[in-house]
Amino acid sequence: TWTMQEAYSQGRCDPNGIDYLDSPPMNTAEVTYMKPMGSFGGDHITPIDHMYVNYEPGTSHDVFSMADGYIVHIGHTGKDHRVIIEYSCDLYSIYIHIHELDPDIEAQLEWVDSNQETKGRSYPRIPVKSGTKIGRQTGNQSFDLSVVDTSITLTGFVNLESYQGEFWKYHSVDPYDYWKGSFRQELLDKTIIVNEDSLGGKIDYDVDGKLIGNWFEEGTGGYSGERTDSDIHGTGGHLAIVYSVLVPNKTVISFGSFDGGGSALFFLDDNTVDPVDVGPSTGLVKFELWGKYQGPDRDGNCCDTGFEVANTGERWFGDTYPKGGLVVTFYDHPGAIALVEMLDERTIKLETFATWDEVLERRITLDEISGFTDKFRIYKR
Repeated sequence: TWTMQEAYSQGRCDPNGIDYLDSPPMNTAEVTYMKPMGSFGGDHITPIDHMYVNYEPGTSHDVFSMADGYIVHIGHTGKDHRVIIEYSCDLYSIYIHIHELDPDIEAQLEWVDSNQETKGRSYPRIPVKSGTKIGRQTGNQSFDLSVVDTSITLTGFVNLESYQGEFWKYHSVDPYDYWKGSFRQELLDKTIIVNEDSLGGKIDYDVDGKLIGNWFEEGTGGYSGERTDSDIHGTGGHLAIVYSVLVPNKTVISFGSFDGGGSALFFLDDNTVDPVDVGPSTGLVKFELWGKYQGPDRDGNCCDTGFEVANTGERWFGDTYPKGGLVVTFYDHPGAIALVEMLDERTIKLETFATWDEVLERRITLDEISGFTDKFRIYKR
């Protein structure tokens, strides 16, 4: 398994580097809100290992190094950049979707694996000071921010072997534990916070022998699953049953592949059993899966976020700070029913059922689901 030091620092990390971050990643006055780690979206089926630094859509902003260190890796996606900064032999930050690199930095890069679509990758060792301009955001409305501390291994991933393809994931820590300076509170005031114990969010929920956490369909290769033309990110076999970081006291179930199609995200009914209480001795468990009601976005197109701002009841479009937090909105009926059984400490059997019965021309209830058919799937840690 690769490590941050091997893959990016290449044996040259600074053993005397610092263990804190004393500059914001962007001018705090220009930040509209901070979205915590542990949310979902796109090909992110399990909790996302980075925060989102949001700004007014369509505007431009400088992005800074958060402490003295070295730029040790820059990758180009064809559209934007992934930048890794080493602050010590343990502490790193990862920025993704940086549109423009600072010209002084770009001039020092030697690219490898370039082609017509991308500049490729570069492994420099460019010294930067805290607050050094790394690049500039031009458009969109956010960039990704991860803080990685390899001296810490998250305890909520019970099988690290499943995550070999993203070896930084189980070292991805809460930035608020490292930010030092007045800007920390300024960013905190703009952060969606559900759990005061994890201000920047949470991504690791596994409890060995319990249903809570991440699962991977048997034979699909764990987190770095098999990539195909129809599943370019290899996430079709992913499954997460975790707590929401955007709304309090809600449990999310996220499918990489749902009902023979693409990804889908649901919330469990408030009155159902807590997945942390479900183990091999529990037997069959049935869940109603509630989908978010998503109305038109600001332009009248599909779709908004499926949330309302708690303090005002207004629809939330994902581009402003939701003062008072968020409330999720649902359709008036569950979107599906899930039947789950833990076969052993690290294996589950799962099948989903549509709530609309075409033959009966009515919705079916939990009580009418009595057992698995031959369409179940097996998931492992």
